[in-house]
Amino acid sequence: MRGASCFEGLPELVVIQREKVMKSADIEVEIIQNVKVQDIEGYQQFITVYRPVERSAPPGPALLYVHGGGFQNGHQDEGVWVGEYLAREFGMTTFSTSYRLATAENATFPQPVQDVADAWRWVQANAEEWGIDKERVGIGGSSAGGMLSTLVPLTSHLPHLAGGGQIPGDEIRPAFILDYWGPLDFIARWFDNGESPGAEAVLLGCAYEKNPTLYHMASPLNYVREGLPPTLFLYGKQDPVVHPRQAQLGAAAWRAYGNRAEVVMVDNIGHGVVGDNLDSRLAQLRHTGEFIQSLL
Repeated sequence: MRGASCFEGLPELVVIQREKVMKSADIEVEIIQNVKVQDIEGYQQFITVYRPVERSAPPGPALLYVHGGGFQNGHQDEGVWVGEYLAREFGMTTFSTSYRLATAENATFPQPVQDVADAWRWVQANAEEWGIDKERVGIGGSSAGGMLSTLVPLTSHLPHLAGGGQIPGDEIRPAFILDYWGPLDFIARWFDNGESPGAEAVLLGCAYEKNPTLYHMASPLNYVREGLPPTLFLYGKQDPVVHPRQAQLGAAAWRAYGNRAEVVMVDNIGHGVVGDNLDSRLAQLRHTGEFIQSLL
């Protein structure tokens, strides 16, 4: 569906904030919903695309965005803030993907990892059709999506993680990574939470004490190495869900191997930007834009 609104049913405050953020750029954005990626065992994977209506002739940069929601909730349309901003400010195309969600009765790991990897390979395989430069595609997401956005490129050589999936393709090497308040070390997070389970317990199907090896396997920081793409770690100073030290752990691991890492701590937000918090939303987008501008 082209040109459809992604804001039907959202609180009026959210719609007003979105209009305030976007009103400065007089560039029309095309929103294409429900672009089908694949069928997987009865699950249909979709992407929502955000791109400027008027596009430059040469292939442009792009972002694969992964929504949050504690591995149990969320929707691909939640990439709208970043998708519209990047389309207006940089002429970029954003592909916001769905993935299989967990429930208390159905732990899905590593399926979400493989779904996001498949979405990446789909974007790469269809780059020419969408007018994007496959060498200038980044990956990013918020919360659970931030974790998946880091784990996928780190483990695309491992068949039991991102190297699995249904769509064939090369090793995943994004041009950059955007991690918005994503958990990166589930073992550290267990202790940050006072030795109580977080949302990852639903993803993994158990608490840390029941299977420490699984928590180790699912933690992106266990796979850091040389040659990783530049990465922005953007977290909230007052986050009660994912401790801000996760950003510092991530950046330290990246830098230990000579990779570029930037840490931004945004004040006056908890876990994500919610409520009447326009300044923090603008800060998130401004830092994202500055980071991407330094790479283009």
